[in-house]
Amino acid sequence: YRRDLAGLVDHSLAELGGRIGQRVRAAGLVVAVRVVSRRNIVFLTLEDETASLEVTLSDGVYTQCREAVVKNAPVVVAGAVETDRYTGGCKLVAEGAWSPAQARGQFANGLELRLDVGRMCASTVDRLGALLDASRGGECAVRFTICNGQAEAPLRTEQGWRVFVNDALLHDLRALDGVQVANVRYATCLPRAADGINGGGK
Repeated sequence: YRRDLAGLVDHSLAELGGRIGQRVRAAGLVVAVRVVSRRNIVFLTLEDETASLEVTLSDGVYTQCREAVVKNAPVVVAGAVETDRYTGGCKLVAEGAWSPAQARGQFANGLELRLDVGRMCASTVDRLGALLDASRGGECAVRFTICNGQAEAPLRTEQGWRVFVNDALLHDLRALDGVQVANVRYATCLPRAADGINGGGK
């Protein structure tokens, strides 16, 4: 998931110390989960390649996203960065948590495809069309860029071309000869908690 998370999260964990008071998306590996029943709160310890971070979830948030919070698995969290008065560092007060696949469904708003037409035969083009057609009906607008080694240009498509993006589709697209890039674009703004940021169910 590293390639997709690079576009999904706003900052590495080490950078969050400079974002006190801001709402962000972040991701890391869940290395510890601690439930404090008397306070109705759950503490997660996340790690990425830069740092570790404590994340707090209220009992209500944790109930909604429990399936996404799995020890030794990656998770995407969204919420406010606050000063940790015990360590002097920072912590994240989460408003939602998602597995990478769930986060893609929650925040993705576009699929970028860069196609080298010089390497694509007719059967590859047919396969590409079949993959996208089978995934139509989602929220991700497909954006094509066509190149031939010397120049490139956007390819205009019908306005209604939108797809559901999942792991299987990305894997199959990236396996096609001539598909140089198959990346997901994500919404940059975070909805407020009242708008349904508490995820985990998708």
